[in-house]
Parts: sequence; C-alpha cells; structure tokens
Amino acid sequence: MDQAETKAAPPVEEVAHWAADLDESRSELIAQARWFAAEALAAASPALPVATVGTVKLVVSELITNACKYAPGPCRLEVTVDAEAVVVRFADTSSALPQPQDACPERVGRHGLEIVRAVADSYRTRLVPGGKRTTVRLNLPPLV
Repeated sequence: MDQAETKAAPPVEEVAHWAADLDESRSELIAQARWFAAEALAAASPALPVATVGTVKLVVSELITNACKYAPGPCRLEVTVDAEAVVVRFADTSSALPQPQDACPERVGRHGLEIVRAVADSYRTRLVPGGKRTTVRLNLPPLV
C-alpha cells in the first residue's frame, strides 16, 4: 500500500495592524514596530523561516526610520502573511516620494531605500490622501 505524500497545509491569510504617533521616541518606535512584525509573523502556520522573519524586521526598521525622519504625524503598519508571501504595507503622512540614490559606499546613512529594494521581491510607493503608502512583498519559499 502506497503512502500518500503529505504536505504542510498552506497558511491561512493572517493580517495584523499597528499604528503609532511619530512624536514618540524614535528608538522606541522602531523597537515596537519590529516587535509587532515578529509577533504577527509568529502567528503564521506553518512557521516562517528565520531568515524571512529577520528580513521583514529589517524592512520594518527601515520604513519606520524613514517615517520618523521625514514624516510628521501618525503612521500605520500592516503585515499580511499568506501561502506565497509576506506583504508589508506602511503608510505615513509625508507626500514626498522616496528618491532612490546611486549606491555610494562613502555615504554615511540614507541607505534604507537601497536595502529595502535589494531584499524585496517587489516594492512600490504611491501617494494616497494624507500622505503615501509603501508596499513591500517578500515571496516565501515553496512548501515542500
């Protein structure tokens, strides 16, 4: 009698939301956002690869850092996990779109957008009423 192959069931879509006022301490906000993202990803079933969790936390750190520097007012973070990807959506009050810069090893700082674009499978920022919204997609490895 042949045994049927069993595969892990794909995760049900999980969506988590976090909002903050950017008047708080920058380092505290970054830590809170990273914690939120890690908790949202911990709820995924099956468990996500450790490297994916680290990459999502890095993306969140870069997005919140930029908002703290350039966008006064509140921000909103959404993390969605499904069978194919983790999608991070971040909204802030700045109406200025980020401008990519050429890589420059001598430049100190301002590498956040470079980093996010390098690790993302897709990246988009668009203007919305009241500011802008950035969407970053990180594809998950296929279930085996």
